[in-house]
Amino acid sequence: MAGKPEYPAKLSIAADHMVMTADILGGGIVKNKQLSGDVDGMASTVRATLTSQLSAHVWLAGNALDTAVRQRGDLKDPQVVGAVMALVPTRWLWRKHWDRSIRTPRSHSSPPGGNTSDSS
Repeated sequence: MAGKPEYPAKLSIAADHMVMTADILGGGIVKNKQLSGDVDGMASTVRATLTSQLSAHVWLAGNALDTAVRQRGDLKDPQVVGAVMALVPTRWLWRKHWDRSIRTPRSHSSPPGGNTSDSS
């Protein structure tokens, strides 16, 4: 699989499953150690989800850049195209998060770059 254009996207999907693994481990550790707190609470869930999405985006962006450099800047190289396309879902998630959580009708703010449409 390594070296194929779809490699970064498939690796990203596999890594996304670690959030579910962390949920199960967290619950088990809390129960086993008899810790207080709500491992399934809203604050825990939001923090875990945001951390996971940011980490995935940073890894994917770094991988796309590294792949482009290794391919001597050939943006049409299949490996580069695959690495860049793996970023598309994380970009969409960022836009979705921005529109739901940060942008308010009163402020008329927009994300970096000024465009809130999903078509860019």
